[in-house]
Amino acid sequence: MSNSSSENQSSGHSSTIIQSFSQKPNFDFIRKIGKGRFGRIYLILNKSENKNYVVKHIKKKYTKNVQNEIHILLKIKGKSNYLLNMKDYYTLKNNDIMILTEYIQNSIDLNVFIENNSLSNINYLFIIKELLLGLKSLHDLNIVHMDIKPKNILIYDKYKIKYIDFGFACEEENTEYLSRYRGTAQYMDPYMVNKEIDTFYNSKKADIWSLGITIYKLVHRKLPWKHKDKIRIKKEILKTTKVYSKNKFFSELIENMCVKKLRKRYDLIKLIELTLQILRNCQI
Repeated sequence: MSNSSSENQSSGHSSTIIQSFSQKPNFDFIRKIGKGRFGRIYLILNKSENKNYVVKHIKKKYTKNVQNEIHILLKIKGKSNYLLNMKDYYTLKNNDIMILTEYIQNSIDLNVFIENNSLSNINYLFIIKELLLGLKSLHDLNIVHMDIKPKNILIYDKYKIKYIDFGFACEEENTEYLSRYRGTAQYMDPYMVNKEIDTFYNSKKADIWSLGITIYKLVHRKLPWKHKDKIRIKKEILKTTKVYSKNKFFSELIENMCVKKLRKRYDLIKLIELTLQILRNCQI
């Protein structure tokens, strides 16, 4: 029964997206490739360019929820190869929204990559360098991601990376927005769990913590937390003064990204310098 229902729902959504594309005659529907918080994600062909794109189709009841994401995508459009590039967005006659972004061929999210690959330390370092440079390109635009985790990073073409899913992202000076609870528990900066632990808040360094946990998972193929329950994980995060790595090759890097005190946490310039130094030492 449940399988039949699921198939019917999937078929219904496919019909909806095909009907939506009829309002954009240059688009051909290819297949569904995923699901986001507020909409389904499809691969399409833009016939006028003979080029594939990804489209996120958002029902009108959720369109208010994606206005911030569209705003950020417009801000970063064409600014960095490390950041997902939006081609355009459309409001349809029924007030649904379609967000059209680049299609990265043969890409997978970093979570899938971690589950299926075990690399040498030097190859992990190449990925880490890309992750740090990519985050720096976002921060240089004075934008913070606020939900960095493996599922929000694509890896492709050997070890190139691209940050995606800017639903929680915002401009750094938007303090009212940043004061709200944002992110995914397992990767969340301690301040975001409890805003009373540090009066010196730096949203860019919150991203650095999340990236540090992402890198920990990349090289250890697991998270540093003992628990899986979100409430217990948050308690564990608050008790942690620093995340330690048993892999001495990455310990200095991870421990300086995931130190609770924000003033002690390295910025991206220091982390990039450290990564390049480790790479140079490996190649001597």
